[in-house]
Amino acid sequence: MKKCIISKAGHGDIPDIKAIEVACELSPWTIGAYEAEQKHRQSVMLKSIGEGGTIVGFLVGRAQEGGEAELLNIGTAPDFQRQGVGSTLIEEFCAICLQRRVSMIWLEVRASNLKAIYFYKSHGFIKKGIRPNFYSNPIEDADLMALTFN
Repeated sequence: MKKCIISKAGHGDIPDIKAIEVACELSPWTIGAYEAEQKHRQSVMLKSIGEGGTIVGFLVGRAQEGGEAELLNIGTAPDFQRQGVGSTLIEEFCAICLQRRVSMIWLEVRASNLKAIYFYKSHGFIKKGIRPNFYSNPIEDADLMALTFN
């Protein structure tokens, strides 16, 4: 992929975000959950737009001014994976967190999702603990990871 443009996701982007979530087999959110998240005061919802104007990735997080942040969901359309889309989304989320004076970003990831764990580690996240039986379908532990800003 040559270049993607990161911007704030709007209400009309939710169906495309949901489609990417399903294609990536991420833990499912309802359309209503995405809509409610967009209304949350601390919410950060980003989309990555590829050539031709198609949404090829998304990130959902929360960043509290002067506090901590949480990366809630991130996905890249399968045909665009391993081309820097996810990295660009994470970098933009980190930039927003720094603007909001966030000290740390937290996330949970399935303990078996080694590809995602490697991706997060490559961006400076460190395993901080385990959340037993955090996920369902199937039931699985989550690795709790964090990125600290100095």
